[in-house]
Amino acid sequence: MRFTFHYGLLVLVAVVLAFPLQSLAWTLKPLIPGFLFVLMLFASAGFDPEELRRVAEFKRQVGACLLVNYGLLTGFLVAAAFLFFGEIRNGNLVIAAMPPAIAVVALVSLTDKENLPMALVSEILTYVAALGLAPLILLSFATKVFNPLFLLQILFFFILLPLFASQLLRKVEFLVKEKELLSTSAFSLITFTVVGINVSFLLEGKPSMLALLTLIHAVKTFGLGFLLLKLTGNRTYAFFASFKNMGAAAAVSLLLFSDLASLPVAVGIILESFLIAYSLSYWKPGKPSGGVRG
Repeated sequence: MRFTFHYGLLVLVAVVLAFPLQSLAWTLKPLIPGFLFVLMLFASAGFDPEELRRVAEFKRQVGACLLVNYGLLTGFLVAAAFLFFGEIRNGNLVIAAMPPAIAVVALVSLTDKENLPMALVSEILTYVAALGLAPLILLSFATKVFNPLFLLQILFFFILLPLFASQLLRKVEFLVKEKELLSTSAFSLITFTVVGINVSFLLEGKPSMLALLTLIHAVKTFGLGFLLLKLTGNRTYAFFASFKNMGAAAAVSLLLFSDLASLPVAVGIILESFLIAYSLSYWKPGKPSGGVRG
């Protein structure tokens, strides 16, 4: 249960401290790409490439996870993005374009362990698919023109490269042992920085816009996943319907667009943190979800 303690405590502290220490957050802003690389590097260290040999075994479930994350969840976020204008729309589109959060695998390992092999294969293949889907989504709908090659570079350095480099870490025992703490610490620093640079927007922005943004991300984080859970009884599908990689979304929104574009990420990070805390407290680790796995 170390993941539970480390994640819950560090992310909560990061959110709380971001409000009084927003000046420090602005200082750390240029380091977000570095934090993301560390996050992806250590979070990916638990992925075993040998699992990819089981694609044929899980092809139907992998297709379902891809459809749930890049169909249902992305489709909802793209549609919702058009309720906003300018950089807020772009920020929501960035979240829509990202693959599922790495935390999905950790949650499945703790609450739905018999689905873990399927979740691992689905996560890896969804990240590979993101290299094509993310540029397609942003080029189709973003309000600001950007260089697609720059986006591909970002995705390569912060998604594919850490996946490959993480395999070297698997040989360093003490790093693998602490991978959860190290990846959670990196995510907490991203959370602190993104929330911190958006404190003025969160406290002084238009109440109607913030309320709508919060409502949309509440539906995205809680509503879609719980709806899918009711329909299928499968927690793994519910997690894929609820989480996007907010660390990657933070880096892409800041590098590709602007500070304001990261506001939806800040709101999303806070709500996803609540869902992780709820999932880990409500479902006992290892207890079967009762979902259909065939």
